[in-house]
Amino acid sequence: MIYLESIQVSNGEFCNLSLHIDRMQRTIGKVLPLNLVVPEIYCTGIAKCRILYNEQRIIEIGYQHYTLPKIKTLRILEAPALAYNYKWADRSALNALMMQRGTCDDILITQNGYVTDTSFCNIVFESKEGLFTPTTALLQGTKRQLLLNKGVIKQRAISSHNLVEYDKAYLINAMIDLSDKICIEIESIYP
Repeated sequence: MIYLESIQVSNGEFCNLSLHIDRMQRTIGKVLPLNLVVPEIYCTGIAKCRILYNEQRIIEIGYQHYTLPKIKTLRILEAPALAYNYKWADRSALNALMMQRGTCDDILITQNGYVTDTSFCNIVFESKEGLFTPTTALLQGTKRQLLLNKGVIKQRAISSHNLVEYDKAYLINAMIDLSDKICIEIESIYP
């Protein structure tokens, strides 16, 4: 099995590196030696460090410049059999779901009616009570964990039926923070 870790590099500095290393260790049950050096071309602005690895070794480390995606609509798709508890490099199951999104920008995956994640992000819902992320997330993302640790967001069971209790949703992942405002109005989440 090949796993993937994506780490944000901001002006040459790795963001939340300890959470990424912890997740890699939980994934394979041991620590792999990481020799991370940001090439000079990626030391200004935001870049993505992409690490491919397996149980034995680091397979590849690459860097690329990063621009924020434009996501304004989500299609709800029920996928009861989908498992993505590890960040696998093979995204074929997620890609197959994406083919069903119709004219929407991305998908909102549900299992047994409960919201999990989008195709590439954890999700945070905003209401007058605060910011909430589903307890049923498929992948325990590093940004999600950081925001939970800081008390910025709380976990809550969120079903597709009670989305109307929220005003908007934010996408978050290692490359996208709440402050980036990749935001979807609840009316733009379609069945």
